Amino acid sequence: MKKNYYPLAIFGFLVLMVCCIIASVVIALKDPVVEDTSYFSQKKFVDSHINEIIKKHNAFLEQCQLYLNTRSSFKIEEDQKVYPPYLLTPNHPVLQISSPSFFLYLFPYCGKAKDLNVDLFLEKINSAQERIKIGKMQRHHNVFMSNQIQNLQAGRYKAIFEIYDLDEKLFFEKEIFITH
Repeated sequence: MKKNYYPLAIFGFLVLMVCCIIASVVIALKDPVVEDTSYFSQKKFVDSHINEIIKKHNAFLEQCQLYLNTRSSFKIEEDQKVYPPYLLTPNHPVLQISSPSFFLYLFPYCGKAKDLNVDLFLEKINSAQERIKIGKMQRHHNVFMSNQIQNLQAGRYKAIFEIYDLDEKLFFEKEIFITH
């Protein structure tokens, strides 16, 4: 009499499927979906108003470019440019910081720097850590200076700039890498 292994294979397949379902539920519970808050608003609002947001950012970028560095006097270079969240790509240059205590300087290359108000936030990338509000950046001539930033863990951060241009609120980002 010839042995039939089909029932054993079907049972093994069902056990494997149940194990995969359990594993996917455990992974989903350990790593929940983190809502994107690039524009400090809910995703639903951003999705419904994205065209207006893009138009505002593009109109601002036609008149003004933003550059970021850790020194108040620096030569403006393309790798220091700050971009809106939707224009960031993984190949944009990262600002390297090796000091445990530093200041960030934002240079708006335009004529309307006196009309701008800038708030700075830092957000650790790929972490559940909450966004850190550094505070309002102080304007000295045409350069905005942050409060002193210190005691941060080493790693990758997003410097998020909330810019008030007269009656509009705009957001720009730059990735920074902190080493000690």
